[in-house]
Amino acid sequence: MRSITSATNVARLRDNQILQTHTKRAGFGGSLQWGTKVHHAHAHACAHVQRVRATPADGPVPSSNGLPSSNGHSPVPGNNGHSNGHSHGHGHSGHGSLADEMSQIQPGQLADTLWAWVLSKGYDPAVFGTVCQVVSQDPRRFDAPSLVSVLSAAAEVGHVDPECIRAAAARLSEPGVLVGVDTGNLAQLGWSLALLAGAARASGEGEEVQALLEEKLLGVLGRQAARVVTDFAADDLARLLAAFGELRFTPPLLMDAASLRLTDTLIPLAQLSPAGLAQVCWAYARLGVYDRGMVDAAHSELTRRADRLAPESVSQAAWAATTIRSHDEKHRQLHDVNLLHALAGTLTSQLTAAREAQKSVVGSPSPSTSSSDATAAGAPDGPQQQGPAVPVTSLVNVLLAFASVSHHDSPLFGEAARYLALNAEQCSPQDVVIASYAYSRVKHKAPALLEAMAARAAPLLGQLDEDDLTYLATWGAGAAGTLHAPLVRAVVERALYLIDAGAASGGPPLIGPTALLDLARCVAAVQHLDEPFFSAASPRLLRGVNAGLTSTDMEGLRPTCGSTDPSGLHK
Repeated sequence: MRSITSATNVARLRDNQILQTHTKRAGFGGSLQWGTKVHHAHAHACAHVQRVRATPADGPVPSSNGLPSSNGHSPVPGNNGHSNGHSHGHGHSGHGSLADEMSQIQPGQLADTLWAWVLSKGYDPAVFGTVCQVVSQDPRRFDAPSLVSVLSAAAEVGHVDPECIRAAAARLSEPGVLVGVDTGNLAQLGWSLALLAGAARASGEGEEVQALLEEKLLGVLGRQAARVVTDFAADDLARLLAAFGELRFTPPLLMDAASLRLTDTLIPLAQLSPAGLAQVCWAYARLGVYDRGMVDAAHSELTRRADRLAPESVSQAAWAATTIRSHDEKHRQLHDVNLLHALAGTLTSQLTAAREAQKSVVGSPSPSTSSSDATAAGAPDGPQQQGPAVPVTSLVNVLLAFASVSHHDSPLFGEAARYLALNAEQCSPQDVVIASYAYSRVKHKAPALLEAMAARAAPLLGQLDEDDLTYLATWGAGAAGTLHAPLVRAVVERALYLIDAGAASGGPPLIGPTALLDLARCVAAVQHLDEPFFSAASPRLLRGVNAGLTSTDMEGLRPTCGSTDPSGLHK
């Protein structure tokens, strides 16, 4: 069917899903090592914190849990009561006294104060808005490291202020401002810009922020990084490349210089952490930059160290290997087979361990059990596991990558089916759709997973578009060898609703005729399992196809569909 073989739809799934994963810190391999910096800031800025600690009456009360995580990294957005992890930086008026107070602080100390505030009080939009106002009013007061520190703090909590970003970008783009900035700060700048762009996309301001960054700053950053590429620590360079990948901005000089830096000898690649290796491969694939020598060396190193990759890095590596394949099909298909096997083996082992650990947690005493009873029952001493150990989005990304090149690793797909069935409630609508595509594409039977995903998909159908609905129905109609009439029925009911909604408004169906034809084929496969419903639904689907086609502007299709004239078929 079109829904399974269409290259356009596969590309849409791959691109949408990779954005879900790689705008998160986990997708980049974790936050940069800001623990030392923020503790240093906290020690040297306590006096300034006391001066700005009084929150304005009309500002929200900051939470008290903005402490660094156990690994020493900066606070993670979303853990402080701010639901989306981002905020709009508009409406600075009303905080004049706070702005006046902060404007008296030296730029470097102001940046440190912002980090100290986050550590001691958590995210406060009023404080961040005021600091952004001070930066916007006079960005030339700030040197590059201070601006990088302010932007990184805003990025860590997801505070998006276009005016502040505009002012900072203009200042950092001035000739010579980034010259002399150490490579760690350059990597941090790129990382922060990528996080801010991701938060801006979530708030509907992505295009504006992306345009601000692309106007000058990203080009300036890429050229400066290329000049000092040999000074970068290997993992800092990997993070910077990943940031450019997330921003979808290709700095040609940097990409060429990075290839030489990483492949001049095997030592630089060996210096990369496993996560850094995956980041480099992901960045080149995301930007469509293909250097056979660099990719060969990086994939060989990934194969050698695959057993040390975290699930998120496995996801990055699998996505990169299957995406870059189109640039050199025959060579990559032969060269990367060992890498795909290694990645599959690593993830299969992780899934098995995580599933067994999750089952043991389910059998442990409930939180209401007294501590003495829990100890007697053998409950673990450490904190209880929160959610699946292998993120389901990372897992379905790997399945999608493998399915897109028809690489069916049966042990991986089998273990993944058991794991996803156990964690079906953790799946987003896009996760459910991708699982349906992947298992249908490689024709892997997984009845228990299909049952679990059908139950999960039922309340989510209203969030899916027509292509997504077709993926689900195709899976339920036996594309993977197992029929599931209730899933097909649920999708068809949604399609019939969209047909009726279009008719009620006097227009065509709110679902396209091609999708309706695919659903009619799915109905034919399962009609004998629910004869009364499907017998009535099939004619309604076909009438919807007719309504959709008759409302189509056929003259507009003439240039692409062709027409018959006296000389024959003219296209």
